Amino acid sequence: MKELKILLILVVVVLVGYWGIEPYAHSVMHGEVKKPDYNYSDLKTTAATTGDPAKGKELFVANCASCHGLKNDGINPGMDKNAAIASFNVVPPDLSNIAAILDHKFLAAFIKNPQQATENPKFAMPPMAQLSDEDVGHIIAYLSSVAKKNLDGKEITIEACGRCHSIKYQKIYAETPAENLKAYLGKVPPDLSVMGKAKELEYLETFINNPQNGLPG
Repeated sequence: MKELKILLILVVVVLVGYWGIEPYAHSVMHGEVKKPDYNYSDLKTTAATTGDPAKGKELFVANCASCHGLKNDGINPGMDKNAAIASFNVVPPDLSNIAAILDHKFLAAFIKNPQQATENPKFAMPPMAQLSDEDVGHIIAYLSSVAKKNLDGKEITIEACGRCHSIKYQKIYAETPAENLKAYLGKVPPDLSVMGKAKELEYLETFINNPQNGLPG
């Protein structure tokens, strides 16, 4: 009889833990994940997203080409890959197709102030305070005019993710060395080879739209 009472007490404790404590713990560890916001409503930028491509090219060469190349228009960056890694611990991206990949509202906010747009105060690129809202629109118009049309998924992934992430199963390797990425980001970004199978589509969509929304806590 004594053993039966002990068993019943254990059963009650387990059930209370399962139906009471476990859901609470799950809600704390895995809170509600915000849905992807493709309107970027949190960005309060007033920068333009349209303008004159010719003026945009002049502005790009004067303000962006010291770090960024534009292969589609024959523009090489002012510093080579090794110099960029030594300076920033990361390779600044070529921007040939950036306007075909990123939402133009986000791109405008990013050009004006990368730290604010990404909510990352340690972002290597400084705010472009010298550019007016109209200037930003000209640059985006120029970037749009040279961007390749109809990029496929692999091209988008390489350009949007390949500076930091490898996808070794597809023979895609991060452009920046792992030790420099660790110094820049605090850790080495994961290889994405099996990410499509390891994570649900909804999670990937949320995380890619805004990684902070997909992180625990």
